[in-house]
Amino acid sequence: MKDFTSEVNKVVGMIKEAKRIVVFPTARIDLDCISSARIFKKICKSINPNVSVDIYSDFQVDEYHSFIKGEDEFNVFLKGKTDFSEYDFSVIVDGSLTSQLLKKNLGRVEITLPTNQVVIDHHSEANTANPDSIMIIDSSYKSTSVLLWELFIKPLNLITPDIATLALAGYLGDTGYFRWVEKVEDFRHLDDLLKNKADIKLLADNYFKFLNFSDLKICLKFTELTTFDYAT
Repeated sequence: MKDFTSEVNKVVGMIKEAKRIVVFPTARIDLDCISSARIFKKICKSINPNVSVDIYSDFQVDEYHSFIKGEDEFNVFLKGKTDFSEYDFSVIVDGSLTSQLLKKNLGRVEITLPTNQVVIDHHSEANTANPDSIMIIDSSYKSTSVLLWELFIKPLNLITPDIATLALAGYLGDTGYFRWVEKVEDFRHLDDLLKNKADIKLLADNYFKFLNFSDLKICLKFTELTTFDYAT
């Protein structure tokens, strides 16, 4: 895992000075992009309670993801806004290209971003296109939500059960219901989120109900092999 101390400090400084920040999750709607956008908003409001943070996306939160609180925070491009140059800076989470912010084949006009831009992602660095952005990209993390947890939430002492739940939701979505949890470090991240009171019951009651039988068997085997007591 890489050292992003310099980049994180720069972003924290930008948040402290900002009046308006715009956050973009990518258009491939999933638990990680939704949760990561909301985590970053919480980071901003914790550092600078007076800053205005808007989340814009090219999707509306659907029935599979609406149980995660805060779906009303999402504005949509379909309402006509594509010029965001008035914001102090923009943040793309769970992706790195402006083209990833829009659904395909809809003939959208080009998005105008602020001069100052930040990218926070756990996908390949090869996808990056703007060398002037502050890039926090590390594909060793299983989800962008966990990357935010490790680089911002823990060092800045912003840990809450609500944020832990959002981070776990992103982790759940991007590991295919935990089926791609492979390395020791991956299990440590999961254990850390659960110990910080991430609401696994919320996820089990609301998201796991959409699983098919083979997915459910994987989840049951995973919980059987773990030593963490989910009831505590």
